[in-house]
Amino acid sequence: MKKWQFLLTAALALLLGGALALTGCDNGTTSNSDTTGTTTPTVPTVTTTEDTEDTGDTEPTEPTEAEMNAGDFGAGVTPTTFNIPADDFTAAKTAIETAGGGNYVLNITGTVDVAGVYIELAENAIVSLRGGGTLNQTGTDGLFALEKAGSKLILWDAGLKGNKDSDNPPLVYVDNSLAEFVMHGGTITGNTGGGVFVVDGTFTMKGGEISGNTATGGGGVGIAGGTFTMSGGEISGNTATGGGGVGIEGGTFTKTGGTISGNTAGIGKEVVWGDEEGDYWIVNEPVTGPLSTANKNAPWVAFPS
Repeated sequence: MKKWQFLLTAALALLLGGALALTGCDNGTTSNSDTTGTTTPTVPTVTTTEDTEDTGDTEPTEPTEAEMNAGDFGAGVTPTTFNIPADDFTAAKTAIETAGGGNYVLNITGTVDVAGVYIELAENAIVSLRGGGTLNQTGTDGLFALEKAGSKLILWDAGLKGNKDSDNPPLVYVDNSLAEFVMHGGTITGNTGGGVFVVDGTFTMKGGEISGNTATGGGGVGIAGGTFTMSGGEISGNTATGGGGVGIEGGTFTKTGGTISGNTAGIGKEVVWGDEEGDYWIVNEPVTGPLSTANKNAPWVAFPS
């Protein structure tokens, strides 16, 4: 089994007494009731504009380039910018992977096809993805790997798209206690191998959409360790053997906002959690409210019930 795949499958198969099919069968319902001494940049405060007609709420405006730069890299830092595809993608990859780190913006426009390219961020490399375009993996790899201390990926309004025709690594892979992935917006979609997988480190989802991905465990997001915090955005339309939206077999998960819904799995349509005692907890109904591995309160349901 590959490093980015789950160990959930065998355990869940034993619980069922047989193989699992990726058909979205219920199998239960929810009707029962380390510091480095560096300064962390401040994420820009999003201002609001017009009141909505029905509720009087305000809609957020997009941060300016200066606000994004300050939030991503720190005040007064000027990043190296690559405009893709006008600038050479290979040159951007080489810079990001060069020892010593650095601050980089990839402004992506249109759909940019890449094949067999997995960008492995160097130690202390910070990469901000913007521009509204999409990196489309046409080969048999993911797109970004964060395995070095201080590596950080920030997704604003760009898209990361995978290949459904092969068994790939996840589109974003995080495996270092000092690595971090922050998703403000954009999309992560269409990958056989899952959207995001965290072995160690931090994934913070504040917005955007993770959809249309397939994996053994955790079709949208897989957590084998580290920390996943979700305060906004949507995880929907993903498929897995266990945990169509989110699969957890280690680390911590805290959801305070956003939505997990419309996913498909043999066990835990929306979320499955294998806890430290070896027990399994599932959520089959859409998750619009809080959810955490800090407790086993509803909407968690024990599996088998």
